[in-house]
Amino acid sequence: MKSRKIYILAICFLLSALSFFIHSKAGNNTTAKTCRPNVLFIILDAARADHFSCYGYKRKTTPYIDKIGSQGAVFLNHFSNDTETAYSLPKIFFSRYITLPAIQEDRWIWGIKQESPETIGKKFDNQQISLIKALSLCGYKTSIFTTEDAGDVLSKENYLIKDFESFNLSPDDKNLIFAVGSWLKENKENRFFAYCHIMCPHMPYPPENEIKEFFDKKDSAAVAKIRDKMKRGINDDGSAWPEQDIRILQGLYDSNLRHSDVLVRLIYDKLKELELENKTMLIITADHGENIGEHNYFQHGGTPWDSVIKVPLIMVYPPLVPMGARVNGMTEAVDIMPTLIDACNIRLPRGKLMDGK
Repeated sequence: MKSRKIYILAICFLLSALSFFIHSKAGNNTTAKTCRPNVLFIILDAARADHFSCYGYKRKTTPYIDKIGSQGAVFLNHFSNDTETAYSLPKIFFSRYITLPAIQEDRWIWGIKQESPETIGKKFDNQQISLIKALSLCGYKTSIFTTEDAGDVLSKENYLIKDFESFNLSPDDKNLIFAVGSWLKENKENRFFAYCHIMCPHMPYPPENEIKEFFDKKDSAAVAKIRDKMKRGINDDGSAWPEQDIRILQGLYDSNLRHSDVLVRLIYDKLKELELENKTMLIITADHGENIGEHNYFQHGGTPWDSVIKVPLIMVYPPLVPMGARVNGMTEAVDIMPTLIDACNIRLPRGKLMDGK
């Protein structure tokens, strides 16, 4: 009889402890939900880390991004998982080393799709979920902003876009900034994820983009010569380019990167104007880098040299990210999604997994 009473008391104790645990977890989840940050996610297309002044570059290409970076963490050894946008973006937004490219170039013959090791391997599996879908399930308002020169990679037909609640395609940078600002103001009371895909410093390099900061008047003829080469396409062997021409091309790239810095400033200033900077995690990164004569190549794609895959990663969120941190450890694009999932205090649905850390 005595042992039976002890047994019943033990069961009661366990049930009480379990009840306390469940209510504690519920309380913690409620607290976590109220602490979930907004996310402003900025991708600068074809931006290589070693041309950012906050990464030690000799020119002052990114003065405002430098200032932003000093308020959070700069990841010094961050790498894209591919050399082209169509392949790198899905790896960011699904945290998968292998997934469907954003543009699928299927081949058909007599109405039958031709399969290959590449098309068979790059398919969704049941464990994949996009970052946007995961955030949407937790009540986040989501939107994407880009310009018409983003091309087919960021079109409404693209499967990457389908999980976003809204898609904003602007004719130019000025309208892009206006669209972002208007949407932020409209959604300042909501939890939101805003993705801005800025095409700078991707080719072509517009003449008006801060070019005066990196060139003298005496360079005008040389700049015009390189612009003419760019119009005709610069797929020729870089070994045939004189050192002076490579210098001019690098200056044009830096001018365009400086322009992207101005756009980031305008977006972040709007965030501060709405008093959202302490409620929003800001991420600045790139889909891939760019060859500017390295290895006798231009532009991107192909071999994953550092010039093409070593990209910036800057994270700012005062309540969580330490100010002035400079992180030396290696990180990858697939690590961004799990980091955001953790920072936003959410869990993936059962059975969904990520490759990143």
